[in-house]
Amino acid sequence: MGEFWLGNRFLHSITNQGSYELMVNLTEFDGHSAYAHYNVFGVGDADSKYLLTVSGFSGDAGDSLEDNNNRPFSTHDRDHDPWGGNCAVRHKGAWWYGNCGSSNLNGEYHHHGEHITTDPDGVCWYHWRGYYNSLRSTTMSVRRRN
Repeated sequence: MGEFWLGNRFLHSITNQGSYELMVNLTEFDGHSAYAHYNVFGVGDADSKYLLTVSGFSGDAGDSLEDNNNRPFSTHDRDHDPWGGNCAVRHKGAWWYGNCGSSNLNGEYHHHGEHITTDPDGVCWYHWRGYYNSLRSTTMSVRRRN
């Protein structure tokens, strides 16, 4: 299995067609897993800088997207986070950075769950395993709400 990112343009096209929910599944290298479910999920268009809309958390992973709600998407060359620096550069990813990293599912993949000893730059979900553990796998699944 490799990496796959659908892309924000397609996420906007999908979530712009109605009401959607999001399921985030997380797995550590030791086999432990957790999930975060959001009753409301949407991604804005390019003019909004792919603004994230997410609310209605439930699950056992903790809510690591709360700080990212109503935030635009940041990349190394398009810094839209509120931090004084560039969170995407600092965390080696591209994401909706609110407080610069309560989640970073597009972070650098650290094989075998290596612990990160400097800035948190791995694939992380802070409210479940903190910044300094890199997750083995993550999935984000989107489904239309009834």
